[in-house]
Amino acid sequence: MPTITRQERTERIARDDGDEDDTVWIAQSYQHQGAYHTDRDCSCLQATTPTDTTRGRAQQRLRYPCGRCVLDESEEGASNVSVRAPDTLGIPEELDDAEAATKLVYLELVINGPLSTIELIDLTSLSRSSISRGIDTLDERGLVETEFDPRDARRKRHFPTT
Repeated sequence: MPTITRQERTERIARDDGDEDDTVWIAQSYQHQGAYHTDRDCSCLQATTPTDTTRGRAQQRLRYPCGRCVLDESEEGASNVSVRAPDTLGIPEELDDAEAATKLVYLELVINGPLSTIELIDLTSLSRSSISRGIDTLDERGLVETEFDPRDARRKRHFPTT
């Protein structure tokens, strides 16, 4: 499944003029996260049991509208132009000596955007201490920033700096 940049996600969300209280479907599987769908039978929705949520909730989690069933575009996927140079895709050199858990946390943040510690635990099945060590390592190396969740001041959200 092609990944799209944070900017592309934001642009797609801006183009979706649907009601934020409408029901949409998302895949909960690790490999198929990203888009939300208004058509439960959309060929892009690769999940045996899609989960329903509201459009507003999906957009808050930076899920983007499906190009086929929401935006009525013929092609689904990322743009052909990468905002990063090809040699910078993947794991940065700063993490060459890092634990595998730290690399996994970094990739989840790059792919899925801002996530809380709980969301990282759910996505990676790592322990809370492994996630915390990973976030600390990424923070020390300048690869992640943390801010308080605007919807809940008790929660922190982590996002990649690159």
